[in-house]
Amino acid sequence: MRRFGKWFLIALGSLVVLLVIVITLTIGWSPFFGPKARALTNRTFERTPQRLERGRYIATGLSSCVYCHSPHDWTSPGTPMVAGKEASGEVLPYAGLPGRIVAPNLTPDRETGAGSWTDDQLARAIREGVGHDGRALFPIMPYQHYRNMSDEDLASVVVYLRSLPAVHNQLPATEISFPVKYLIRSAPEPIAAGRRRCLLRPAQIRNPSCRPGRL
Repeated sequence: MRRFGKWFLIALGSLVVLLVIVITLTIGWSPFFGPKARALTNRTFERTPQRLERGRYIATGLSSCVYCHSPHDWTSPGTPMVAGKEASGEVLPYAGLPGRIVAPNLTPDRETGAGSWTDDQLARAIREGVGHDGRALFPIMPYQHYRNMSDEDLASVVVYLRSLPAVHNQLPATEISFPVKYLIRSAPEPIAAGRRRCLLRPAQIRNPSCRPGRL
């Protein structure tokens, strides 16, 4: 009986070690403990006319931030944004999504939008995929592509978003179905400040081939 107990403990220990190795080499531990996230800083981005215009160019055209985060008239040709509601968020209506995915209100409204978020919370969400509340963002938000955005372009986008008129638009919370809500925790990846130097260009939205150190 003692011998059986000894071999049972050895077998159990081996299975545990094997399970640890498999998890480490496959999905990682983020699904169990939350996304990788760097600590937030108190940095703020200086508001300049140059950044405002650059941010407008990126957010309204190059990256489609405003389009994706605006309510639309889905019954009209071209699905136009609802006038006066730009960047105020929307429950995404696309079929096949794993649950209710909400593009949040990015306007400076303090109750329903990003008015209470810090500049670094916005920056971390855009390039690293971690929301202001520390959760992993569903990767329909293409933060894995925006990782190639330069620090200056990132600052410009944040400056532009801060300039938008506040729009009060109460939205429900995102609710992602099991097991996807746990699996996406492996997607975010922290970026050290100053690492990204590439200027965002249209082709990089579709094919993000930019690398650190290349202009």
